[in-house]
Amino acid sequence: GNINSWSEVVTLFKGRSIFTTGKVALINAFLYYFVMEDQWEMVIVSFSLIYIVSKSFVSRQQHIQNELERDRFRTMAYTDFMTGLANRAMMDQQMKKLNGTEESLGIVVADIDKFKQINDTYNHAVGDLVIKHFGEILKKHTDSEDFVFRTGGEEFTLFLRGRSYETCVAFLETLQEYVNSHPCEIELDEKVSSISYTVSFGMCFTQTNVDLPMERAYICADQLLLEAKRLGRNRIVYKDCHPSNCHSRKLSPN
Repeated sequence: GNINSWSEVVTLFKGRSIFTTGKVALINAFLYYFVMEDQWEMVIVSFSLIYIVSKSFVSRQQHIQNELERDRFRTMAYTDFMTGLANRAMMDQQMKKLNGTEESLGIVVADIDKFKQINDTYNHAVGDLVIKHFGEILKKHTDSEDFVFRTGGEEFTLFLRGRSYETCVAFLETLQEYVNSHPCEIELDEKVSSISYTVSFGMCFTQTNVDLPMERAYICADQLLLEAKRLGRNRIVYKDCHPSNCHSRKLSPN
């Protein structure tokens, strides 16, 4: 009764798969045969089976839909809406997973220098663009096994995995040079402007064991970031806290 034209018939069939169309046609053929043969018991049995199968199918579809909804909300709970990076809640989860695994990794805390000045000079919308710009740089330069988190405001945290102490340092130096030479391009007052900014880094290279859990290594990296800020910003201060080779802190020039 809802089909009023041949185009609606075509649309109906296009919206169904060949399997669905064939299944419906076969069921209708059996029902027509049973009715024509006055086999009403078989009609009742057929309708009962169709009802049971349909309920099962709907239940399965609802289960899949619920799973998709749970995955969507889980993703929302662990994702930073502005940059698309993982958030601090996800970082806490990964810390718990990595603790005690004896994995060697570089824990890096990075912070955009003088970010308040960017907001005050332009506006908060421009500040958000700078945050997104740096987030994209981190996505571009890190490997798939690395973890990158936006942990608040203009602060980011990285877990550099599968690297030695020296390669972690070299990575951060390359990253710093890239940020310094690639300003954020924005459209302001109907013209394109470039906003240059710098980033300070603190890195603690460690092994995830009971002697130095992830939480303490993170605090160490955060303290090294504060030292980089104190020394003039646009710097990398790093420390090797690996049990087999514990060095005193070092810093890179700006």
